[in-house]
Order: sequence, then C-alpha cells, then structure tokens
Amino acid sequence: GMNELPEEIGLLTSLESLDLGSLSLESLPNSIGSVRMLKFLHASYNSFDTFPQAIYNLSALEWLDLSYNKIAGTIDETLGSLSALRFLDLEANKLGGQIPATLRHLSNLEYLYLGNNDLTGPIVGPLTTNLRHVRLELNDLKFNVSLFLEELPSLEYLDLETNLVYGTLPFSIGTRTNLRVLKLSGNKIKGSIPSGIGNLSSMTVLHLSQNELSGTIPAELGKLPQLSTLAISTNTFDGTLPTTLGGLTSIVKFYAHGNRFTGTMPTELGRLKNIDHLDLSWNFLVGSVPNEVCLLENLKKLHVD
Repeated sequence: GMNELPEEIGLLTSLESLDLGSLSLESLPNSIGSVRMLKFLHASYNSFDTFPQAIYNLSALEWLDLSYNKIAGTIDETLGSLSALRFLDLEANKLGGQIPATLRHLSNLEYLYLGNNDLTGPIVGPLTTNLRHVRLELNDLKFNVSLFLEELPSLEYLDLETNLVYGTLPFSIGTRTNLRVLKLSGNKIKGSIPSGIGNLSSMTVLHLSQNELSGTIPAELGKLPQLSTLAISTNTFDGTLPTTLGGLTSIVKFYAHGNRFTGTMPTELGRLKNIDHLDLSWNFLVGSVPNEVCLLENLKKLHVD
C-alpha cells in the first residue's frame, strides 16, 4: 500500500471519522492535528514506530485505535489530556515503561486495551472509574488485583493474563455484577476463590489457571448459569469437587487439571449437557468416571488420571 498520507488531509477540517487500517503507513502527517472535528481514528495494522504526536491536538477524539503497529517508547502523559476519549486501543505494540497516572483524567474512557506490549511496574493510582472493558494481558505489570477490582465498579470485561499481578480475590468481587469475562491466568494471585463469586450471574468466562490459588472450591461457583469456560488448572486447590458444579448448565470447557482435588468425580457433572472439554487429570481423584458423564453427547475430550 501507500506509505504516507498527503499533508492536505489537514484541510478536511469537518472530517469526523478516518479509517486508515492496514495501509502500511509508517507515520501520520503533522497536518492531521488540524482535523479538529475528528472523533474516530482507526489506524491499526500499520508500521508506525512512534506515537504520532499530532494526535494530541485532536481534542474531540473519542475513539483511537493504533493496535498492531510497532510503536516503541513509553505511553506519553499527554494522552491523559484527550478528555473525550471513550475507546483507546494500543494493543500489540512495543510500548514499555509504566502506564501513566494521567490516564485517570480520561473520565469518559470505557475501553482500555494495552495488552501485548512490554509495560512494567505498578499502576500508579486508580484508573478512571467508568472503565467497562480493560485488556492488559501479556505485559509485565505488577499490581494488587483486589485494589484494582475495587477501583473499577463498572467492569464488564477484564483480561490481566500473563503478568505479575498479585494479591487475593476480594470477597467484594460479588458486587461486580456486570462482570462477564474475568481472565486472570498466569499471574501470582494467592488465597481462595471467594464465595461471593456466585453473585456474578452474567459471567461467561472465568480463567484462573496458573496462579498460586488454594483452598476448596466454593459451592457458590455452581451458581453461574451463563458460564461457558471455567479454567482453574495448575493451582493448589484441594478438597472435593462440589456437587453444585452440576449447575453450570452453559459450560462448554472446564479445565481443572494439576490441582490436589480428592474424592470421586461428582455424578452431577452429567448435567453439563453442552460440555465438550473436561480435564480433571493430574489430581488425586479416585473411583471411576460416572456413567452420567460417559453419556454426555457433546463431550469430545475427557482427561482424567
């Protein structure tokens, strides 16, 4: 494709939306800062290696997507001055350093996607409280998960997978009733699953694998009628699998391998009519697979010891 836009783009002063995705662009002309009415700028899948400075002049900007570029350096504090931003996607770049504290000034921000970069360290101070979708996966971020969850009351989608996130899951997680997707695998989270999790009736995806979680699985986990994926593998959970897990009637994938579960496989798992993957291997379960489980019509993969 073309490698640069003409400077004349700055003459389009009434332009509100600009889609520049997948054009092999290496930069944006400075004149783009004159397109003062611009609300929507989509420029993913290009070859920017630095953040285009002219964007900081676009005070009406509500939607900025620069994902899948090669943007290096740190996230500039100036980004916190684009106060109209509702959607910010810088995923899959080469950004390093910390997430600047100034992002908390983005009081309209609902979507923050910074996953798959080289971001490090703590998040200084609370992020803006209107955030609904947050993706920070595949970085080296190090912060307390319970403080983070307590600061974001409107959260619907959270992906923190493969970071250095620590702390415990707070009991107050039960008040985050809008939460539909919670992906926390591959961190350093300790403690047990709080029983309050049973209040999250909209939850569809729960990933807790590869942490340092322990204790028994609360019976309340079976109260999530919309849950389609449950991943709790490679922790140190123990005790028996609660019979209430038979209440997960939407479940398609259930991964619980590599824990310390004991006792028999509950016959109630035979109620999971939609399940296609069930992995309970590398535990200390005894007895045979219940007939009710063997008769599950959609089950493609069953892994037990």
